[in-house]
Amino acid sequence: QSLLFRFLDNGTARTISWTSGTKGFRAVGVVLPTSTIVSKILYVGAVYNATALRWDVIAVGQEE
Repeated sequence: QSLLFRFLDNGTARTISWTSGTKGFRAVGVVLPTSTIVSKILYVGAVYNATALRWDVIAVGQEE
């Protein structure tokens, strides 16, 4: 299973918080973003790790 999140704020930077632990998210080779950048698109890609029972975030892309 995989997920692709697309974040775009409404002109005000927004905080992003990620659930950790079982069924949560963990970074694998990337840094989890903690906020949006005003009016810039942010993509975050994750795959489900059934062994660890959590989502591994493997891609982060920020519009320049």
